[in-house]
Amino acid sequence: MLKVLYRVGSGPNSCFTCVADGATAPACLCNTSGGAEFYADFAKGKILEYAFLSYWVRFGDVNEPFDFGLAGKMPGLSGGIPVHGLNIVNGSGFTARGMWRPNVCGAKSAELYWYGLPVGSSNTDQCGTGPSWGWQADAKWHQVQMQLKMSTGVAYNGTMQLWYDKAVTATPDIDVQGLGMLDRTKFPMNSVSQLMFSTFYGGHDNTWGPKTDTHAYFADFQICN
Repeated sequence: MLKVLYRVGSGPNSCFTCVADGATAPACLCNTSGGAEFYADFAKGKILEYAFLSYWVRFGDVNEPFDFGLAGKMPGLSGGIPVHGLNIVNGSGFTARGMWRPNVCGAKSAELYWYGLPVGSSNTDQCGTGPSWGWQADAKWHQVQMQLKMSTGVAYNGTMQLWYDKAVTATPDIDVQGLGMLDRTKFPMNSVSQLMFSTFYGGHDNTWGPKTDTHAYFADFQICN
């Protein structure tokens, strides 16, 4: 089990390095760090066309409610050279994470947060065909399951499904079709290959972060391919 601390007013690395967010320069006021991020390779040099990720999450404690702030990132899957808000999408990699953001998917707070093709694009917020769900700050354990099928060539035929607190035989809560992940004509050796453990508040400034120090817990990560 991992216990993650998000400090009051914390934000992502892009806040600390003062990277501009579109046409607006960031405030550069993120003086505290929070969350955690690392990449764990599970492909071990193999070219994988599928990946399935399962983990459990608990927001807050009984005596310490979790403050969701404005929005934040959750763990997911990535491949090739991982793409995030600080680098340009060039077809060599992708990232697919969950995210909490109030009222983004039909008044729910869960979405798929995506960086991939087309080349030069930034991020895409995806609610898919399912009803999404609302993350719960109830200090109880909840299961998140994600399934990814790679796209081929430069086609937009990849898929991603997410389930929250239900069996994968049930209808997915988020079901996204027609994703472009990699330019596999230019990068034929790249595929889904990493657990992207990425959780923080953001946005690019400290207005996204919590008003008090808060914690989340992550456990029982399982990956199948």
